[in-house]
Amino acid sequence: MITIITGSPGTGKTTITNSLSQKVDKGVHIQSDLFYSFIQNRIPPYLPEADEQNHIVISAIMKTAIEFSKNKYDVFVDGIFGPWFLGHIKSELLPIEATINYIILRCDLKLAIQRIQSRQEKLNTDAIQQMYMEFENSIYHFKDNTSHLTL
Repeated sequence: MITIITGSPGTGKTTITNSLSQKVDKGVHIQSDLFYSFIQNRIPPYLPEADEQNHIVISAIMKTAIEFSKNKYDVFVDGIFGPWFLGHIKSELLPIEATINYIILRCDLKLAIQRIQSRQEKLNTDAIQQMYMEFENSIYHFKDNTSHLTL
């Protein structure tokens, strides 16, 4: 099983993903932010000009998830994988026979900003609001406004 847990910054992705991965015998928690740290002179991923970089990083993350899944691990991936990346994610995961879950976490914008501002590495408020609105606007792609999709 591969479970992708996404949402705008400050929604609790890392906390929940870490907790879920610890509840299964062979759980793996893949933190997507780590993959961005490999890139020297990276473009902030929320900027439009980071699209190619983001696709490369997503490919690397999904290949890592596949490798663990093929070896009978339950994989939990956290990161900002908006619905606009679903086509790419699906094409990366197509070759495997595993249950794929995609879950969007949501919370109040003020709470998200508070959580981000309490971190060491802070995003600016404009970037948080931008990503929050992108998720809120794209959530309507799902039937009945659900935030869970099995690919």
